[in-house]
Amino acid sequence: RTVNISPKGEDTSAGAFECSVSKQSQLESLKPEIKKADLNEEKAKLTKLNKELETLKQKIEESKTGQTSQKQRETYNELVREYNQKRERYKQKQTELQNLQEQFNKDVEAYNAFLQNECSSVSENTSGYQIKRILGYT
Repeated sequence: RTVNISPKGEDTSAGAFECSVSKQSQLESLKPEIKKADLNEEKAKLTKLNKELETLKQKIEESKTGQTSQKQRETYNELVREYNQKRERYKQKQTELQNLQEQFNKDVEAYNAFLQNECSSVSENTSGYQIKRILGYT
């Protein structure tokens, strides 16, 4: 018996594969734990935080001029403190996202390598008939 594995989502370049049922549990264990949607969500959060930093930077630049009162200097200093805190958080989140992306890529590569080395590729020819080819034996 075999199990068909077809690409899901928008990226259909991976092709379809057929694996024996005995390899199914190993294949399942190789599926990436990190989801592409989670990566996209983290990227969106990072982009939002970057926009907040840009806004704060602009406020700091605007408040530099005309710092004549104690209150204006305090406001300026508070903006700088807030900017520095957010900047540190941004750098931390950026590193976390890079690590997640690297892990995701490694997991996908391992999953794809298993499919290519242990399973059969299933493709369609121009007349619509399915052709099955065992990778490495063509």
